[in-house]
Amino acid sequence: QTTEETETTAVQTTRDEDGVVELKYPRVGEYQFDIFCITSYEDYLALIERNALSELDTSLNGSAKVLRSYIYPTFLNAAKFNGVTYAIPNNHGLGEYKFLLVNKELVDKYNYDPDTLTTIEACEEFIRDIGVYEEDESIAPLLSWVDPAGMTYWSPDGSWNVLASLVPDSATFNTKVAINSIFKINAYKSNFKLMRSFQDEGLIAEDPSAVEKFGVGVISGDYSDVEKYKDDYYIHLYERPTATQKDVFAGAFAISAYTKNFNRAMEVIIAINTDPTIRNLLQYGIEGVHYELDDQGRAVKISNDYNMNLLYTGNAYMAYPSEDMDPNQWEYDKQKNLDLKLSPFLYCPNLFNEQNAEYYEELVKISKDFYERLQNVPTEDIDTFFSDAQEELAANQVFNKMSSETAWEFSPAYIYNEFYTENFAPEEPVQ
Repeated sequence: QTTEETETTAVQTTRDEDGVVELKYPRVGEYQFDIFCITSYEDYLALIERNALSELDTSLNGSAKVLRSYIYPTFLNAAKFNGVTYAIPNNHGLGEYKFLLVNKELVDKYNYDPDTLTTIEACEEFIRDIGVYEEDESIAPLLSWVDPAGMTYWSPDGSWNVLASLVPDSATFNTKVAINSIFKINAYKSNFKLMRSFQDEGLIAEDPSAVEKFGVGVISGDYSDVEKYKDDYYIHLYERPTATQKDVFAGAFAISAYTKNFNRAMEVIIAINTDPTIRNLLQYGIEGVHYELDDQGRAVKISNDYNMNLLYTGNAYMAYPSEDMDPNQWEYDKQKNLDLKLSPFLYCPNLFNEQNAEYYEELVKISKDFYERLQNVPTEDIDTFFSDAQEELAANQVFNKMSSETAWEFSPAYIYNEFYTENFAPEEPVQ
């Protein structure tokens, strides 16, 4: 299906009687699809299952090996399914950091050692002192409610769910983690009680967006987002960015199994990943017509006639940053990808599938009920609630089905356990 050399197709055109240019060669069939833009991991798996995609490994090891120099390995590794690559994800910054910010002025004022204030738990006494002694009422002791680092909620949109995992910052793709009840995660329970106590004492800002100065806060983003805080706050890394299937497959290109010219299609994919001229033409249109460059090298739109999603048009780093980006955004993103935490679920396929979709939706309903009850439970009854909630979940058929590693082959817990056992579990010692 592929060869080691790509061929350059000479485009031939002709003009009709009105002088309009028409493509003469190569002709595109009426129902011909050569290249797919894939925007989710679920779509990727569905196309593989339909045998709709060409295998790309021969080219990646030969004529298209240049792509390995332009695309971060995490992307190409995540695109492998049963050892075969069927798509080229578009290189871009994955995930986001979470930073812990601690107010320098208040640290000095209340005589704390800044080197010890590197976690929310370590900041507890500091936050309470601000609440008790600080006369400036505009200062929020804690900017917002903070979850433990590494919380992963098993819901389609990532929102709070009774089925959860705690992924430590040291985790990588072959770290075994549990998919289980949130009420069995000790870090979550202790953190919830701490946050609730802060809330009861009025130490958490009611509207974080309206706060100009705070004692402690967790900010999401990259280093460009916390740059403005560096003079006034100590900045600690709270959680590394995480590479997930959703992020990796925000945009990818694949070649149809029925393409008329595989090599030509691969040339196009190479071009949008390695050639800035073609990449910017596809992203922004024609310079001077659709956009112009500012003095910092960013693309500024001057027309609304052409608009494209950055993640749907190839390697992001080959494009100019847009006018709303930091001029150094690509450098920040490249560093972020070097700091990535690889989700233990990154390479595990079919965690969300047709068979378990309705069960995920049921879990969303169940979780909504538990969440509302948890928010309203009196502080002194939280431990009792955790215990009772766990017993209640243990008797819930939907939850048991989705959390069991052995009971149902379509549950995320079962699929992940089988995947881990097959690929990463240590071999039993020979007796």
